[in-house]
Amino acid sequence: MQKIKQLFNEIGKNDITEFHNDLVFGGFIDSVDIISLVSLIEDKYKISIDFDEIVPENFYNFQTIMEMICKMQK
Repeated sequence: MQKIKQLFNEIGKNDITEFHNDLVFGGFIDSVDIISLVSLIEDKYKISIDFDEIVPENFYNFQTIMEMICKMQK
């Protein structure tokens, strides 16, 4: 989960940890943050995230973000 934490650090969300849940609806991140995360993920992991995958459920917590990345790598 350290790699996911690093992504949040890079977008200036240093206070978000793997223990946070409901990142979108809990008000921890917004749509601009999601777009920033998607861009970083695509660059760092050399993947393309389908538009259909950019939904709040995939950004619920660190685990769901990692699951989305793994899915896109296949």
